Amino acid sequence: MTDMRAPISTDDRKMIDEWLAWVAGHTDPAAEMDSHDAIMDHLSGLVQQDFIEEYGREELFALGVAWGEALRLKNDEWMWVSVPAEGGTTLGLDLSGDPKVDPAKTLVTPGHSWAKRKGMKAALDPHAMERQLMAEVAA
Repeated sequence: MTDMRAPISTDDRKMIDEWLAWVAGHTDPAAEMDSHDAIMDHLSGLVQQDFIEEYGREELFALGVAWGEALRLKNDEWMWVSVPAEGGTTLGLDLSGDPKVDPAKTLVTPGHSWAKRKGMKAALDPHAMERQLMAEVAA
């Protein structure tokens, strides 16, 4: 993956919103996904469920996008970007506007952060992952 960031398109934002709706729809009624805390609480509950162990990379990617949206909502300087990747583009978070972030560590791909944890249910703690990420990117 190269670091040629571009603003997300309308279609990218629609895709993010569709993934958020899919993640929210895991409960009845659908979970609120309008704040950092609401998304993180919902993800924390989901990762405790047994069906998570059966999820593939695509489903975990969607959970990761929801996690990324929670982080974006909490950090005003962070924004979604489109980044070239093998086979097309992927979504990333551009942290370059955040003075608390090391300038060399300003691109995060939350969907991939979750997808690479396939089969590692114990590693899917959204709050622990947030703490780890913040420590890794700190200036």
